[in-house]
Amino acid sequence: MNVMLVDNICSLLNFRRVLIITIIILGVITSTMAQQNSSSDEETIKKSFIGIGLRLMPYDAIGSPEYQMPALDVPFIQVNYSYRLNNRVVAQIGLGYGMNEASHVGVSRHIDVDSIYMKESYQQISAVAMPLSIRWTPFNLSRRLQFYGNASLIPLFRDVKVWANESLNGSASSRTELYNKTISEFTATISAGVFIQYSFSSRWSVYAEADLAHYNLEQRHLTTSFSKSSKGIGLNYNFNLKRDK
Repeated sequence: MNVMLVDNICSLLNFRRVLIITIIILGVITSTMAQQNSSSDEETIKKSFIGIGLRLMPYDAIGSPEYQMPALDVPFIQVNYSYRLNNRVVAQIGLGYGMNEASHVGVSRHIDVDSIYMKESYQQISAVAMPLSIRWTPFNLSRRLQFYGNASLIPLFRDVKVWANESLNGSASSRTELYNKTISEFTATISAGVFIQYSFSSRWSVYAEADLAHYNLEQRHLTTSFSKSSKGIGLNYNFNLKRDK
């Protein structure tokens, strides 16, 4: 227990250190942009965007730690509103809904060769999320292609339905219910990653994003695996243009 506690504290301290460095970098970038002469940029300025996208979130970022189930990532469909604060920084708020379900059968207890208890479990999870994000870039690659670092706070409300049965040698007559619950609660995750956007017209652009790390505030656990991270794609529409005069 002491080792686990030390590991959790170290993970939390490392993640806080990353967040502090990120905030400092963001402040430097924002201050630099504020000092630049905006009159030199009389070209088309894209300020406001609305978008729709698909996002796949890992279970350990949003699910119930008590009923962890493998291979139960949750796909979300979400709408976003983005506002460009300056040429380097974009703020975004979104609203999304996701749902998935899975079942699993495996050995629960092994008494002897002829006495094996099998466990059958099922879980359905649905959630409403409202991600709040800040994106920033130290440079613009081109007019069409833009690359950002992305930091997000994702509060969400989840509804989890779970049940599990145990039976001796898989026999229906010996089946015993272990639990059958419905859990509704709030949770939240902090994430950091990358965001790429490509504009194919003055109004429309496509994007792709992926987290490099996420920290579950409920479990107090930091994950830095790309394979277990959140990923998404989507389409943005720019509805506020300031044109050349």
